[in-house]
Amino acid sequence: RELVLQLAVRGKLVPQDPDDEPAGSLLRRLKAGRKRLLAEGVIAKPRHPCGVRIAEEPFEIPRDNRIC
Repeated sequence: RELVLQLAVRGKLVPQDPDDEPAGSLLRRLKAGRKRLLAEGVIAKPRHPCGVRIAEEPFEIPRDNRIC
């Protein structure tokens, strides 16, 4: 299992397409699209996983992998 996981993380399980967009540019494009949708009112502002709006956090919340 560990070997399969390592191969998957490295992208070695399937042939790679050299025409694929790099991850960094894809993330930038997704962030720009999200900002546009927020500005147009199509999507709501992001909320904290516990349901508190991010801007309304009364104190610093530690960022870790646990969700409430």
